[in-house]
Amino acid sequence: MKFLRLSALLPLLALSASASEIWPDAVALSAASFPNVARRDIDLGKGATVTAKFELTEKGNGGLTLPGYGLRVYDAHRDGVTFKAYLLRCEWKDMNADGYLDLVVSGTAQFWSERDGRFEIEKAISAVLQYEPAKKSFDLVKGTPEIFAWTIRETATGRPSPDETSPAK
Repeated sequence: MKFLRLSALLPLLALSASASEIWPDAVALSAASFPNVARRDIDLGKGATVTAKFELTEKGNGGLTLPGYGLRVYDAHRDGVTFKAYLLRCEWKDMNADGYLDLVVSGTAQFWSERDGRFEIEKAISAVLQYEPAKKSFDLVKGTPEIFAWTIRETATGRPSPDETSPAK
């Protein structure tokens, strides 16, 4: 009987484990207006937590920084390339089924003539940052060049697991 109950719950567990979150979003965009910074603690799973920081420049560019990497995820400055709708989609989800959330960034780059400012073409762009628990930081596993990336030395923080916080028996 217990097996039947457990097998009925497995699809629900799979759905909750694959749930994703979008951040930064429109609320973060207004919070990160220059010279402010929007911050959000992201629970990656298995006790790992990162503080993601989103900030915009005076010129209309913006970056998301996390342990290990930073990415340009906002571009409204027409200097050759902008992002359609300006903010790329930043989705936190477990891409490699290791129990930790990874970051998937996607959107469209729009290319503008530097000579006369006319729209030329657009291209789908994406990047994947995978969380590496041994390093307590992210690694860039895939990225198109329009999403500039840079390395950062910061690491993730941990929180005690339920086993570590429960009293000994």
